[in-house]
Amino acid sequence: MVKGLILAAALILAGCATPTRPGDFCVGNQPRILSPAVIAAMTIEEKRRAVEHNLKGERLCGWKRAG
Repeated sequence: MVKGLILAAALILAGCATPTRPGDFCVGNQPRILSPAVIAAMTIEEKRRAVEHNLKGERLCGWKRAG
């Protein structure tokens, strides 16, 4: 019984440690399209994260840049 519980706990924890598949990002995310007013109010770090998010979506999900 105890061995079974330890095995179950180990499997649950191992499931949490596995890296996500590239397609998993595409399921719950969309490109971040921000207005000029929002961009003006963002910090440099927030802008960097938004750009990284969109670049990751282009690479993994096939998002296209507008324009």
